[in-house]
Amino acid sequence: SEEKIDEVILVLMKKPQTYTREDIIEFNCHGGVLSLRKVLETSINCGARMAEPGEFTKRAFLNGRIDLSQAEAVIDLIQAKTERSLSSSLAKLSGSLKKKITDLRNRLIRISAEIEAPMDFPDQDIKEICPKKVEENINYILKEVNSLIETLDYGKILKEGINALIVGKTNVGKSSLFNTLLRENRAIVTHLPGTTRDTIEELINIKGIAFKVIDTAGLKTPENFKDTFVLFLIFKRPNSFCLSIFSFKSILFSITITLLLSFFPFFISLITSLSSKDSGTLVSNIAKISL
Repeated sequence: SEEKIDEVILVLMKKPQTYTREDIIEFNCHGGVLSLRKVLETSINCGARMAEPGEFTKRAFLNGRIDLSQAEAVIDLIQAKTERSLSSSLAKLSGSLKKKITDLRNRLIRISAEIEAPMDFPDQDIKEICPKKVEENINYILKEVNSLIETLDYGKILKEGINALIVGKTNVGKSSLFNTLLRENRAIVTHLPGTTRDTIEELINIKGIAFKVIDTAGLKTPENFKDTFVLFLIFKRPNSFCLSIFSFKSILFSITITLLLSFFPFFISLITSLSSKDSGTLVSNIAKISL
């Protein structure tokens, strides 16, 4: 059919100077949903097909355009939650990790060659490498490798963020703290105990780090600690820390829960002696000062 669908700009990109190192044709259409759909349908009818998820990055990897670390950085770049995680993904995509590993590998190969050369070619009078030089180079490589390993946890925090769990008895200011951290009234706050019945999760950005703040229902003094153990098992996640808020009126229960939840990698406990009406205001003010 010679029916006119849209006026487009066709761009031909020749290999190998493309993302996939293959020839690519790009259609620049008008932004209307209907016209885009018609152009896509026409292209498929003429023999094209829909790309699979991640296919362009896969082709770039298979054609040697990027390595595995850069391929992983693409999805990290797309899913970045903060500017700091975005910068980290861009650095990784540009090949910073690849360059570091390649340099260490080349240094190791060079040392190995200098050690083996006098043994492989004894008639060439090749001078043996100094053992002290070998030791210095090996120590340098080990130091750099350990340095890369140490950045793993930090990179995971940048990528996935940190889970911040707020726990405590009813009416001690958990939801007030939650709203203050979010700078909005996300959770309902009243003077009645048990207002929050389920967990509420929201994402906030603090100095370039993504925090998933989790407000929980108030803990009541149980005859056994079944509910508390369940809570502990549910939220014992990687990259997590716990903020507990209790009152002096139930100090024994507070100490027990504090000891239980102190297994979190990072643990902060705030104990108030005010009434349920005033403790929420106190916690909110402390959070505002901290922020």
